Amino acid sequence: MSLFTPRSMVILGVLVSLVGCAPAPAGSTSTGGATNGGQAQAAPVAPRGPTTLRMAITREPWGFINSFTPNGTPAGGLTLVQPLAASRLQDWDDKGRNFPELATNIPSTTDGTWTVNADGTMETIWKLRTGVKWHDGADMTADDVVFGYQAASAPGVINLAGTFLRGISSVTAVDPQTISVKWKSVNASADTPRDDLPMLPRHLLEADLQTKGAEAFNTLPYFTTDFIGTGPFRLTSWKRDEQLEFEAFDGHYRGRPRLDRIVVRIIPDSNTQAANALAGEIDVTFPVDVESGLGLQERWQGTSNQVLIGSPGQLRNVFPQNREESINPRILLDPRVRRALYRSLDREAVSEAATRGAAPIADSLIPAFYEMRKDFESVIPQYPYDVARAERELLDVGFTRGADGVMRQPNGEEFGFEITTLSPGKAEREQAAATVAWKQMGIQMKYRIRPTIEAGNEDLRSRISAMEVTGGNFDDFFNLRLSCNSIPSPSNSWRGRNSMGWCNPETQTLIDRLQLTIPPSERTQIMRSLVQYVMTDMAVMPLYWDIDAILVVAGVKGVLPPTTPSRLYTWNIHDWEKA
Repeated sequence: MSLFTPRSMVILGVLVSLVGCAPAPAGSTSTGGATNGGQAQAAPVAPRGPTTLRMAITREPWGFINSFTPNGTPAGGLTLVQPLAASRLQDWDDKGRNFPELATNIPSTTDGTWTVNADGTMETIWKLRTGVKWHDGADMTADDVVFGYQAASAPGVINLAGTFLRGISSVTAVDPQTISVKWKSVNASADTPRDDLPMLPRHLLEADLQTKGAEAFNTLPYFTTDFIGTGPFRLTSWKRDEQLEFEAFDGHYRGRPRLDRIVVRIIPDSNTQAANALAGEIDVTFPVDVESGLGLQERWQGTSNQVLIGSPGQLRNVFPQNREESINPRILLDPRVRRALYRSLDREAVSEAATRGAAPIADSLIPAFYEMRKDFESVIPQYPYDVARAERELLDVGFTRGADGVMRQPNGEEFGFEITTLSPGKAEREQAAATVAWKQMGIQMKYRIRPTIEAGNEDLRSRISAMEVTGGNFDDFFNLRLSCNSIPSPSNSWRGRNSMGWCNPETQTLIDRLQLTIPPSERTQIMRSLVQYVMTDMAVMPLYWDIDAILVVAGVKGVLPPTTPSRLYTWNIHDWEKA
């Protein structure tokens, strides 16, 4: 079950559609000319040739099954080719709703396909669609899901789904179209496995797993250049560092897709992508830098080209340090001080600096553009921008401000701290805009841009002395980003997502309960308490909801604003068209 009950979720997608007088679609003619009895005589229409869609992404994909790639990040469009050739048991749409893809159902406690036993174990039942075929023409059956689990959990096979898979005790085929997944304990995410419970063609890969060993299995060309999947398009060519080519799969369970061919070009630079779109060499770009997209908005005025803008739920935030051995000054651990600082943080100015004001500001872990927001409104503390009130709140704590304008702590020392970010550019602008009022209040600010070599180095990150401007999926804050169990440390070889070391007994109890709770109404109540606690103690300071931009040239239909969780904006590629 998704943390956010996606069946009731609505994500706002902002569509910046720059429509003018569109040219007639290719292959059509006007109906003017000779008449017959007062009726316009249509000119003959030439038969339409194969339609080829040209896409651009920033980075070369690692493969088609996310859990078998070196890194599951969607950055740079790495995962956007996956829905072209690969399908899953379930996926998410642009509204964040969990829908069955190759399955006919999402397991549910109401229909008996999700059962929790008295001993804490559980079972989920998946029913598969009939008529699903692999690209080589073989039938896809429950046995392929069983084999996918066996391969992913085989000793020595490297897979990103380790945590998910370790909770499973068995995966069996009840019949060719029914899968039983038995669990060692309750897992509230059992209905959203995506590639964590992969399906692999047993008839193609079983011999390789048995004879070549785990290391060789991970590097099989099957996962990249020789991929055989069940998606609407079949991979026909992969030229490294250049492009991938796909053709429509006639045997797809939904029928032949509307496009005949797709060429995915790898263009690392957003400006070059935009230039190719302007020159008519690219039809869709995924995603471009927001600055480039907003710039093209002006150049495309009066055309039928589109700039699609939306938020996939990526929260930009200021993340305070919580380790007592690292934080300086220690008074930053005081929630009263954090609340005052947040009240004097101009989030609208940060959005303006980073995205020209296009990104919606954030006030909690729950976006205002989710339908479920109504269930949280009453528990979200509000901190409207008010510098004067923020300064009074600091004075109430015992701070003082002398004739020199410098803010001093209750112990008389100057109040100042360092704020860091990983990379220059947008993050640097966020950093500067977020601290304007803090400097006005006499807080002595220092700035640091961490070199990219420090990316992923949680040992160094643990030593950040005060705050970091960062970002991530909003749902991570309901588990990995704020869980005591996810703090990187020497004892776990510096693995974990809770980089700033937040650990609170009350919030940990709520996080633990959330992972074991299935009924949506009960999950909502737990999440309400968690949001209220986090935003009262200021475990994180939300800034705004990061946005993506997609360029779509005239004549391409079916591309939706970039609001799909995990940035899988090609989830509906079967329905795309090109005139």
